[in-house]
Amino acid sequence: MIPHLPHEYMKKDIYLIRWLRDRNFDVAAAEKRLLAHIRWRSENQIDSILSEDWDDFDREYRIYIEGCDKDGKPVITMFPGDWDIRRVALSGKTKLFLRYLVKLFEEALVTVRAMQESGQNVTQATIICDLAEFNVITNGCPSCIAIYIQLATIYENNYPGLAHRLIGINVPQVALTLWDLLKHFLNPQTTEVLHVYSRDRRSWERALFNEIDRDQLPTKFGGHKTNDSLDLVEYRGLNKVFACT
Repeated sequence: MIPHLPHEYMKKDIYLIRWLRDRNFDVAAAEKRLLAHIRWRSENQIDSILSEDWDDFDREYRIYIEGCDKDGKPVITMFPGDWDIRRVALSGKTKLFLRYLVKLFEEALVTVRAMQESGQNVTQATIICDLAEFNVITNGCPSCIAIYIQLATIYENNYPGLAHRLIGINVPQVALTLWDLLKHFLNPQTTEVLHVYSRDRRSWERALFNEIDRDQLPTKFGGHKTNDSLDLVEYRGLNKVFACT
């Protein structure tokens, strides 16, 4: 495999093990999957994605770094219920929006690799998605669902093992119904990572605090963190490696 891997980080065991785990240590299947990923990166110019101009998207789709979970993984929060996915589809920007989300995946991987290189024992991130503002018109339209399926496919094929947990909270009943439909399109490795909770606060707080200490989360998530959430745009401007404290 080594001659086919264009970047040094891809040649390290910590990277290759992701693909083996994703294919249940079937070496031939993992090799096929990884080679397909390399082709996808080349065809879609993924290596230059972080240098593209995403200012408009960054202003509209906010992502935050909160702290770290109990195992030292960075905790990322987002509020997809605030995102008007229907408008994305109607404006013909589906491909660009999906590319932006791929950029976020790449950024998460770069952050994790930088943490590794600084001596931190971290390989994944824990992600919290708050769907309190989910709206069936702007978030649950047929075109929206098609975008979710495409995103899930991109994630499964190209970013296995990136998320340790992806925890959906404040999920309304209509979105729970959509989840019941969408999960059949996902492989078992992905569904094991996804944990979806209704608007029963006690239920999702138990789930969060099983993974994350209260002092690592703001009050909106039931925590008592004293410092502000770190906006991803602000984090980029710091030019420093994120560290768990």
